[in-house]
Amino acid sequence: TAEDSLRLRRDYSWDDKPDSVAVIPYVKPYRNRFSLDRLWGGLAYSPSVGTFGHLELGMSDLMGNHAIGMDLGISGRIKDSNILITYLYLKHRIDYAIGVYNLFDQAIYRLARPAPEDDYYRERERETGIYVLTRYPFSRFFRVDLDHRLYNWKYYLDHWQWNSDYSDGNWDEGIRELDDFVYAPGLSLVYDNALYGPTGPLLGWRGIYTIRKSFATQKMDYLTNYADLRTYTLFNRRYALATRTIAGISTGKRPQKFDLGGYYGVRAYNGDLSGEKKLMTSIELRYPLLDYLSIAFPLPITLTSIRGSIFADLGTVWTENKHFRGIRDDKLEDIYLGYGFGPRINLGYVVLKLDVAWLTDLSRITRPTYYLSLTEDF
Repeated sequence: TAEDSLRLRRDYSWDDKPDSVAVIPYVKPYRNRFSLDRLWGGLAYSPSVGTFGHLELGMSDLMGNHAIGMDLGISGRIKDSNILITYLYLKHRIDYAIGVYNLFDQAIYRLARPAPEDDYYRERERETGIYVLTRYPFSRFFRVDLDHRLYNWKYYLDHWQWNSDYSDGNWDEGIRELDDFVYAPGLSLVYDNALYGPTGPLLGWRGIYTIRKSFATQKMDYLTNYADLRTYTLFNRRYALATRTIAGISTGKRPQKFDLGGYYGVRAYNGDLSGEKKLMTSIELRYPLLDYLSIAFPLPITLTSIRGSIFADLGTVWTENKHFRGIRDDKLEDIYLGYGFGPRINLGYVVLKLDVAWLTDLSRITRPTYYLSLTEDF
């Protein structure tokens, strides 16, 4: 009948719903399935090692209880690459982590003699080991990290052997070799309340102070203090001023070395200078470059929130205070100043950056150096 038909079509309200269901939902146990959280890296070429690639990625599960991190710097042979793989257990307030790593570094020095007999030496250092991390947060922004490193350290000193006409030569490897087994605990205080924009932090500040002491079977003994402070000031809602100051000092029988290259260095500086003391500062003006860019041909591409940066880096590394020469004859000698600009855009998992940088000693300016990377702003 019409009444039965209306009854069948009735929409039950919350108060008048059926008190039973035909199909009972089946709840499956939770399984850890990892998804990609971050991905960035870059590619470079060096005449000494060839092509060098760097990749950093992070993965975690849906609940955020487990995380896996990888930091890969591949150059030529695996043993001469920088590799770091970490697993983190984050289920409780105290976090735990364990990882394995291989770190490699080399520097080339020249001992000046009457041409063409300049002597060249190459230092190579390698660390291969494991580490364990315990992290305790005092608050949402402030925490303490205690880590333990156990690794094998190897050192090689090579000498360049010229051929008879001094037109070429090859490395005489291992004229001096050192090998040591090291345990190096470290304590870090970390504060981070930075708020991020599309390509990096825009408001707040971040800081870390680390002290590390080594205990070695032979002579790999050092005490290292390292600090990194970054501040971000947002004004006019879209413009930000970012600063970074880094200071480090290492003492002992075999102090650690700091350099000026890479992500924590002076942009446009491409040398191998290193020392037991480091001091540098950076300043960046971050601004909106293009709000909206639509391309129809040859591919339909729409890009939004393209930002720009104008930056300057000033830094130095040295070992002996008596040999340090900051400025001589109105020129920078042991201090390096780089500056430049570039656009950057957030592509989802990565931030694509193109930086153009120059190096100057206040009397001359080098040719521009171009950096194409997948790294967020510091």
